[in-house]
Parts: sequence; structure tokens; C-alpha cells
Amino acid sequence: MERTPTGWLASGTLQRVPWGRSVAAVVALGSAVGETLVALLPTSGATTSTSTNLAGEPRDTLTFVTAPLPADAVAPAPAGVNADWLRRRGALVRAVQIAGGLEQILDLGVEYAQQRTQFGRPLGNFQVIQHQLVQLAGETSTARAAADLALRIVGGANEQFAIAAAKARASAAVAPAAAIAHQVHGAIGFTQEHRLQLSTRRLWAWRDEFGSEAYWNTQLGRMALDAGPNSFWPALAVSHVKQGE
Repeated sequence: MERTPTGWLASGTLQRVPWGRSVAAVVALGSAVGETLVALLPTSGATTSTSTNLAGEPRDTLTFVTAPLPADAVAPAPAGVNADWLRRRGALVRAVQIAGGLEQILDLGVEYAQQRTQFGRPLGNFQVIQHQLVQLAGETSTARAAADLALRIVGGANEQFAIAAAKARASAAVAPAAAIAHQVHGAIGFTQEHRLQLSTRRLWAWRDEFGSEAYWNTQLGRMALDAGPNSFWPALAVSHVKQGE
């Protein structure tokens, strides 16, 4: 961001903007003279390169080159709001979405196993299918529990640890959970007409957005090392709940 007598000039690239081709403006973080700023950027001043994620949802690249902005389109960012803060909030949203998507494919799997018959018996009567659905339920439950805990302590002292754990756990659950759901459904689950692929393709996309499983596991490791050996076990064992709850 560059200050001018009448406003600002914005230069930079925003990658993987959801529906960037369709929106009139985007809100983004920028900087000038070491200060973090929040800017409202009209997309009419950007060059747009279109792309999609695995679910077919638009994820576009917007490039601004000295795009003029009025003075009131830029303001100092609130205290504590920076790129890391934004990534954490995005990761928390994706963790919650993944948990919801896992619940959806679990429901679909149970429903299909009850309705579909093979060799004169419902699929759900076969022990191997039961074991698969139990594993899917376990992946779903752990992802939901981690996301729920992170939601409870947003703004608390252990927010970073909880969000990192929630996104890492949710992202890790996607591959085995989606594989089981598709194994239970068979080929029909891959068709455009079936509801299952609407959820699994989004799960595959969301697991890497705002940081992958590997990224957040790395952050957890760094936080554990920075905290030292005396803080590691309390960080895992103590209930992280805001005071007053």
C-alpha cells in the first residue's frame, strides 16, 4: 500500500480468492511503513486469473498494480489482526466445515448401508461394513470434538494451540473418512447425481485450505518446543476453557 495526497495505491496479488470473478470488492490485509492495514479493494481494478478447487468452487487470483483507492477505503487493522490471525480464523472455519461434512457422509453411509441389499441382506448386516462405519464415526467424532473445543476458547490464551489441533485433526480425518464412505457406496458415490461426491470433493478441498494437516502439525510442534517440557503435558491435559464458563 502506498499513500498518495488523495488516497492510496494498492499493489499485490491475492491468491485463491473464493468467487473472486463474481464479487464487486474484497477485503484484504496490506501494509505501509510497517503498519498493518485493512483495505476494501474493488475487483474492477484487478486482473483476474480464474481457477477452481476440487469441488469446482471458484478460487481465483486477483492482481492489483497501483490500483487507486479513496482514503476511506483503507484503515489501520484492529490490534492483534494480522496475516497469522487471519489464517487461524480461516483454519477454524474450515475445521468446523470439515466436521460438518464428515457428519454428512457418515449419515449417508449409514443410510445407504441400511437400504442397499447384497446376497439378500442389507449391507449394514455385514461385519466388514459395520467396522468401516464405526471407523468413519470415530474420525467424525474426533474432528467434531477438536473443532468444538477450539470454538469454545476463541480469544483465550490457548487459542493458537486449539485451532492448530482442530485443523490438523480435521484435515487428517478427511482421507480415511472419504475413502470409507466411497467404499461403502461403491461406484454410485462417484457419480455427479449422487449426494456423496458433493461432500467428499469439498472435504478434499477444505483439508488444505488455510493450512494443511502437515502445516498445522508443524505449528503444534513448534508451540510445544517453545513452551518447554514443563508446559507440554498441561497443554494436553488441562481443559482450555475461558474464565467464567
